[in-house]
Amino acid sequence: MENPSLILDLGCGIGEISLALARFFPNSRVIGLDRENRFIAENIRKYSDQKNLTFVHSDCYSLTFESNSIDLCYSRFLFQHLRTPDLAIAEIFRVLKPKGKIGIFDIDKKIDIIYPFPVHSKKFNTAEAFYKKLIRNDLYIGRKLISSE
Repeated sequence: MENPSLILDLGCGIGEISLALARFFPNSRVIGLDRENRFIAENIRKYSDQKNLTFVHSDCYSLTFESNSIDLCYSRFLFQHLRTPDLAIAEIFRVLKPKGKIGIFDIDKKIDIIYPFPVHSKKFNTAEAFYKKLIRNDLYIGRKLISSE
């Protein structure tokens, strides 16, 4: 995508990807969106000198944008935390322009590659899976997301 006018970084967290997008697309308006007020407040303070970058507090299930208004939506490590990712996907498609693009980068524990194999990796994987089950993250969200070329 050469010159998107409006880019959304969905679940922007600490804002580093939002900043990278704003620098890579200097003629575009980039919006970092997160539901955590602490991230938004900190990002506004840290990145105030990047004129084409703004941050908004909102929720991925009810985006505050008009339908067909976003050229590019990017999301990194958000979907593993969502209880109903299909609703977030539907909301992305609602705000995306007809020829808009989506980029989702997330986790899929079935395809981890570790070399050299650590001695205690089985214990670590068991503990990690137990922890993720407690907080109800989906470790296999990567394979459940839609894909189109």
